[in-house]
Amino acid sequence: MKDVSRNAEISDFSLTPCTGTFRHPGIEAEFQRHRLARTQRQLRITLCFGAFFELAFWLTDLAALGYNATTQLLLLARLLVALSVAVGLYLVAHNPLSTALPRYAATAAEIVAFSTFMLVIAHRPAEIHWHGMSMSIMLLVVYLFIPNAVLNATAVALAATLAFVLLALEIGTMNASDMVTLILSLIFTNAFGSLAAYRHERLSRQEFQAQAVVRGALATQRQFVSMLSHEFRAPLAIIDTTAQRLGSKLELQQPEWAARLAKIRRATTRLLSLLDNCLTEDRLVASDLVLHAAPVDLRESLLQSYGDKGAQSSPRIRLILPETPLWAHCDRHLLDIALSNLVGNALKYSPEDSTVTVRLQADALPGKIAVRVEDRGPGVAPADRERIFDKFFRSAADQRVPGAGLGLHLARDLARRHGGDVTLEPEDARPGAVFTLSLPLTAPASA
Repeated sequence: MKDVSRNAEISDFSLTPCTGTFRHPGIEAEFQRHRLARTQRQLRITLCFGAFFELAFWLTDLAALGYNATTQLLLLARLLVALSVAVGLYLVAHNPLSTALPRYAATAAEIVAFSTFMLVIAHRPAEIHWHGMSMSIMLLVVYLFIPNAVLNATAVALAATLAFVLLALEIGTMNASDMVTLILSLIFTNAFGSLAAYRHERLSRQEFQAQAVVRGALATQRQFVSMLSHEFRAPLAIIDTTAQRLGSKLELQQPEWAARLAKIRRATTRLLSLLDNCLTEDRLVASDLVLHAAPVDLRESLLQSYGDKGAQSSPRIRLILPETPLWAHCDRHLLDIALSNLVGNALKYSPEDSTVTVRLQADALPGKIAVRVEDRGPGVAPADRERIFDKFFRSAADQRVPGAGLGLHLARDLARRHGGDVTLEPEDARPGAVFTLSLPLTAPASA
């Protein structure tokens, strides 16, 4: 949508009064590309549906005229409609990036269909009243259902209407009052159809404009969050490193400072985690998050993160790991974010003197690896269990605990993008909550 944002500054998404299209050709082209897949899908459905009914109505030719040279001619004419549809759809399918080709295919099919219809009328003049009803239906289909430019559809419909009226006058089987009624009904059908088509085009572009404005705002927000992350990350890293070094030097000389320095490091880690969550969530919303998946030994990964010498180790974390490696095909960085949110939540909501158990299991779910994070906190209230994974949701009882209500939502979203999930285990007699992150199991040979 970068082109849209740039073009928006040029033309402000203004529309032409007669066609409902964007004045600026760049934005109009971007709009056509934006809805190209939907246009192609609608074109396939409506043209195939119309071709089927065109062939099916040959049975009415047989009923009215019997099987003779005339009905054979009409069958060939109806087959020509189906052939034009097939050729148009073939060209569209083999030129999937062309935005103009669907309109050409629609216009050609409409012209052939109306021409065939006039041929049918010429050979079945006694049913002109029924033909007038069919003509109105065909006009509405052209205006409302076949995806085409408003000007193209209007030109084809008006030309077909004029040809039909002239043919009806030539046949001369209708009295004057019926002829006036027929002409008025066709005029009203064209007026209603063209106005409806114009309104549809205008509303579609207004929706596109609103989406472009939202995307532009989100892009600005992403740039702002990225800038904040860059500006905050460096000083936070300095604070964390300084606190770590001071802790190692003052551990023996002034042990009373250890708790304060540990608090500084926890606060720094929490801020860095919040930055990671905001950036990752922003990329998820923008749908540009790319998984750099590779075989990962979850046992080794948990040891590196939460073991005795791990980057996020804590005396309160109790690791329970199998003896052998367990492999999963995942993005190591994104998985670390998901696990960090689960473990961080467990530590945050548990008493300071309690432990958090991180348990890696291979047989918890069929074909899945499970990482269970068990805390000793107050648990999740029954009324909140259905909403605990909602974005920005925080229980009324948790307002005293710092947080943004984003961690659990992000952890589950990241797990699901890996083909897994994050679930809250049912309540049992033990205190606290148990969250389970599951991932598809990968055979060791693939690693």
